Amino acid sequence: MKIKKIATKILIGVCFVSIVALLVIIFTGCSSEIEKIEGTLSAYTMDIDFDDNTKSLTCSENVSYINATNTALNHICFHLYPNAFRDGAKASVVSLSDYLKAYPNGKSYGNIEIKNVSVLNSIATCTNSFSIEQPTYSEISKYINSNKLNENQYFVGGEDENILYVILKTPLYPDERVDIKIEFNVTLPNINHRFGYGNNTVNIANFYPIACVFNNGDFDKSLYNSNGDPFYSDMSNYLVNLKIPKNYLVANTGNVISKEDFEDRQLLNIEANVVRDFAIVMSKEFNILSETIGKTEVKYYYFDDENSSLSLETATKALSFFSDYIGNYPYSTLSVVETNFVHGGMEFPNLVYVSNDVTNVDSYQQVIIHEIAHQWWYSMVGNSAYNYGWLDEGLTEYSTILFYDHHPEYKVNKDTLISNAYSSYNLFISLSEKVNGEVDTSMSRALCDYNTEQEYVYVAYVKGMLLFDSLREIVGAKKFQKCLQNYFDEYKFQNVTPDNLIASFEKTTKTDLKNYFDSWIEGKVVLLK
Repeated sequence: MKIKKIATKILIGVCFVSIVALLVIIFTGCSSEIEKIEGTLSAYTMDIDFDDNTKSLTCSENVSYINATNTALNHICFHLYPNAFRDGAKASVVSLSDYLKAYPNGKSYGNIEIKNVSVLNSIATCTNSFSIEQPTYSEISKYINSNKLNENQYFVGGEDENILYVILKTPLYPDERVDIKIEFNVTLPNINHRFGYGNNTVNIANFYPIACVFNNGDFDKSLYNSNGDPFYSDMSNYLVNLKIPKNYLVANTGNVISKEDFEDRQLLNIEANVVRDFAIVMSKEFNILSETIGKTEVKYYYFDDENSSLSLETATKALSFFSDYIGNYPYSTLSVVETNFVHGGMEFPNLVYVSNDVTNVDSYQQVIIHEIAHQWWYSMVGNSAYNYGWLDEGLTEYSTILFYDHHPEYKVNKDTLISNAYSSYNLFISLSEKVNGEVDTSMSRALCDYNTEQEYVYVAYVKGMLLFDSLREIVGAKKFQKCLQNYFDEYKFQNVTPDNLIASFEKTTKTDLKNYFDSWIEGKVVLLK
């Protein structure tokens, strides 16, 4: 903008004040956004002691649980994800095709053992007399009302010993809090997975009792599944005291606010507010590169990446692009971690996995971009990845393509990617029909309803991505971007369903899109490209 000489001094002064004010808004807006809602969330305070010899955790967890429902709760359910890795679990945590890659050193087991539970500082008693394997909320209420279940009891149940049920002393009314303390031990399996240890790293994710989301009159107690990411949780605050050997470096959700060294141990105090869950990756072999983008420090942890500078550069570009294109990233840290992992990558709040088995440089960078996009779609705008996998995976996959479309230096052509996606999807459907007859192409299915992991990938990732590309062609690129921005702004830090996304997109485009989405979701659309 040109400035007339006569007004130069005045305007420079005004501009300087405006710029300072703008910077204050930019660099304080994020923290105030977090601070605005953190007091309304449940809070987890955890003490974790890691034994390197046994690869086990001794843990204590205090949960200040807030009833964010419209129901007076008489009990609370917690997921016990590590029990999916135990000896005797009903289903494998990996598909048969990934078995050897996941267990390079042979089959190994892990688990979680609940030692003690207290409610409001009163020790609860464990009951093993409850006869229903998968009780609904109403069934437990009937047992409580008939005194077959007593106040201040707990038990482990669910479909596969995957749920901790804690019976409250008195009903917890909406917006009230209750303090629950859980002492537990965790054994890590020797597996290249989200939860477990490999030859280079220790992955500690989905390891603690985490409160189930309460939906439609009951807690969502979905079972672990080898397809997709079988997780669903509410935003919460975390304060974690992690005691580990001194020779480990740690990548984690949140910020290390203090560190204390002992003779051969170190104690890290970690704070993570307004995040969907909490995860850690540790290694004795980590190297670290970092760069600050705006208010966020991007850290890259690696042990075997010859292109580490490129990987950090890709991470910073992805963070900048998605912040500009979708909405601001409100956290002060983002860690990208090379780790022993059976799949390409995995997202956690402020933390993403990239498998060291991804040896192709271009593919490695693509994983980084995809998993960072998940910071928006799943980590901030949450959904049941068990029931609506396409909702975050399809949108994340398409956001990755949009990144490439705006970064020609990666030499990845958007139109070629879309064309290849149509071809591969149609080939998969054609081959599946020849082998199995009619193929179910509906998208809003539970993970357990997919016949194979490959079917899940083609429906949730590929078809989901094509859904959003087709919509962008219909409404136009600018309006589609506005749809993403409004959707993110309306639902960040919340959980959504497909209906929420559809309603948000309809509001932005001022167009009835229900039939469009229904045809894709229900499997009626024919993909011809």
